[in-house]
Amino acid sequence: MICPVCAGPASSARDVPSFRDDAIDIPYAFCEDCGLGFQVPMPDAEKVDAFYRKDHYRKLLQKGEVITSHALHGQATRASRIVPYIQERLPSVRFHLDVGSCAGVLCDAVQRAYGATTQGVELSEGFLAYSNAQGILTSATWPNGNSRFDLITIVHTLEHVVDPVSMLRKARAVGTGHLYAEVPFEQADIVHPYIFNERAFDRLLRVAGWELESVELIEDSLFSKANRNIVAWAH
Repeated sequence: MICPVCAGPASSARDVPSFRDDAIDIPYAFCEDCGLGFQVPMPDAEKVDAFYRKDHYRKLLQKGEVITSHALHGQATRASRIVPYIQERLPSVRFHLDVGSCAGVLCDAVQRAYGATTQGVELSEGFLAYSNAQGILTSATWPNGNSRFDLITIVHTLEHVVDPVSMLRKARAVGTGHLYAEVPFEQADIVHPYIFNERAFDRLLRVAGWELESVELIEDSLFSKANRNIVAWAH
């Protein structure tokens, strides 16, 4: 078996307990070089997109609802941690793109902090409607090739997609400045085609054409059973 990111040799698949319920096992293979975990078999990309587009993921997590006060609070909590991190490293932002923008909370926070023009990319039909109603320009498709952004954020999205290299290369194509990317640390889940450690996340970003400035573990209070994330700052 071959690693889908670095093309290194990978182990045979083994069952890994889900962080949500350790009674649920998910088969992952692990790269012997970069340490990336990937589901075997890999989910179908079109089915994954439909799952998120039709809000099955949010309805599963939130008992049939998409927009809840709990979800908005969680996104605001993350945004309140992320924006100061970026402000310590970036004095100004003119154009910001958030990929996997959910309800547009991070877009709004960056707009308020920097006075930037912000927009989001989000598949969820419910979050699309909500964020646009809040005045955050959001689309299910990527900006056109003439768009350029000096800050791109991708937060808890790359672990959900079948081809994270392609997503990061799309971001690289429209990015003129910095990238803030965040994924959970070693978190197995039925909706996570990939499990990342720092080495695997570093390799993923480099393969996609980004220059890494830092990759680090941080604490996150949103989940009691899995409270560490990996943050990458790149250009």
